[in-house]
Amino acid sequence: MSSLVLDTNIRDWVLLPLIVIMVLVSVLRTTLQVLLKDNKPPDVRQLAMRNTLARSNRLRGNGGYIAPSAFAMRKAALIDASDGALTKKDLPAAAASGMGNPMAMIDGMKGNVVYMGTNMGMIGFVSTFFSGFLLVRVPFGLTMRFKGMTQRAIDLSSLSASYISSFSFYFIVMFGLQKIMALFQGAPGGGVSDEERMMQMQMGMVGGGAQAFDAKKAFASERDMVELAKQRCVLRPAEKALVAAYKEGVPPGRAIRDVKPKK
Repeated sequence: MSSLVLDTNIRDWVLLPLIVIMVLVSVLRTTLQVLLKDNKPPDVRQLAMRNTLARSNRLRGNGGYIAPSAFAMRKAALIDASDGALTKKDLPAAAASGMGNPMAMIDGMKGNVVYMGTNMGMIGFVSTFFSGFLLVRVPFGLTMRFKGMTQRAIDLSSLSASYISSFSFYFIVMFGLQKIMALFQGAPGGGVSDEERMMQMQMGMVGGGAQAFDAKKAFASERDMVELAKQRCVLRPAEKALVAAYKEGVPPGRAIRDVKPKK
C-alpha cells in the first residue's frame, strides 16, 4: 500500500487540541486529588521507626564500603540488647482489624474516584469528537498484530499498522507520557502514574485495603537479618590495587578499581 499524506488540518484541529486537552485534564486531575486529600500530619513515631528500618537496610546492603570498625559500631548500635535501635520493647502493635488505616483508605478511594471519573469522561469525549482520524505515523513498520492497539475505532484491513488513530493516540499518550506530564505539573518524585494507581485499585479490591504497619514484627525480622549479616569489605584490596597501578604506570586519572593487582 502506498503512503498516505495526512492533512495539516488534522494536525491543527485534532492532534494539537487533543494534546492540549489531555494536559489540562491531567492538571485538573492532580489539582482535585490535592484538594480532596486529607492534610493530616504524619505520625512522627511511625516515621522514626520506618527510618530506623531503612538505615538498618542500608547498613546490610552497603556495609562493605565502610571500615570494619565502623560496621561493627553501627551493628552494635542496632542490635545491642540494652539500648539498641532494633531491640526496643515499647513498640506499638499492629491494628486489630485487617482494614489498615481508615483515613488512608478514604484518601485512596477519593483519588481513585477522581481518576476513574476523569478517565471515563476523556474516553467519551475523544470517542465523540475525535473518533475516526489518523493522526500520526510511526517511523518504522509494524506487523498486523499491532492494528488492534494502534487503530482503535478504525476498521480498515488494508491500512498499515504504523498509522495511529486518534483514539489509540489518546491511550498511548495517557499511559506512555505520564512521567513527562508529572514533570510538567511539578509533582515531587515524578508523581504516581495512572498505571500505578490502577494497580493500587486492583490490589485494594482484592486485598481489602492497605495492611497496617506491624512494628514488632518488622523490627524482629530486621534484627535477625542484622545479626546474621557479615561484612565483606571491598576496601581491603585498595592498597594492593594502588601498588599494582603504580608498578604498571597507570595514569592518575584512570580508575584504580579497574586494575587487577598481581598476585
